[in-house]
Amino acid sequence: MIKRTLYLLACLGFVQTVNVANGKEFKWEDGPHIGVVGAGDTSGESFAWGWQAQYNHNEYWSWELAVTTHDDEINTALNQAAGITGDVDLDLNIYKAYLTGRVNLLGYDFFTLYLGLGFGYSIFDEEGNESLNANLGNIVNSNFNLRNEFSYHGALGFEFILDRRWEIFTEFHYAVLETKMDVNVAQDIGAFITDSKFSQDFDYDYILYRLGLNYRF
Repeated sequence: MIKRTLYLLACLGFVQTVNVANGKEFKWEDGPHIGVVGAGDTSGESFAWGWQAQYNHNEYWSWELAVTTHDDEINTALNQAAGITGDVDLDLNIYKAYLTGRVNLLGYDFFTLYLGLGFGYSIFDEEGNESLNANLGNIVNSNFNLRNEFSYHGALGFEFILDRRWEIFTEFHYAVLETKMDVNVAQDIGAFITDSKFSQDFDYDYILYRLGLNYRF
């Protein structure tokens, strides 16, 4: 709950930042977005939401800074430790901040088609986890942690001008992320308890379909 509250405050903070930095009219715009995350390495579709602030250099290109969060339940195999095999279920909250440079490919007075490239930083918050192991018994404790990591992404989207101040956008966003999962398994072998610690690669690529609303300054 505390992390979600801090996240919401960070989103709202974008509004104040944009107001302070506001210069030429319509250079800045910001607002909320919602979306659906799916495909890639996700377990299924999940709801996403966040906030974005955009700076328009000119009619050809712009920058967007955004934050988005979504939940996911991941099942992955333990595959890099001798003698420890099985599956891990992770119940995750993912928080991502990302910067995107955008180039307008096609533009009219009321409609713009753009292409974007950028990078982001994802924070993984494990709400709960469980190890399902087929051939290693007497497990007394297990812990799994995904490392926070940088990612990169591409985007293709459309902006529609509603009136002088308001616009909506829809976007296809593909993110590529490679990180590590740290594993700690404690096993009771009778005389004493042994700890097995190791790390393995964890890929988390996904597609985000975004729908957003911007107020233009």
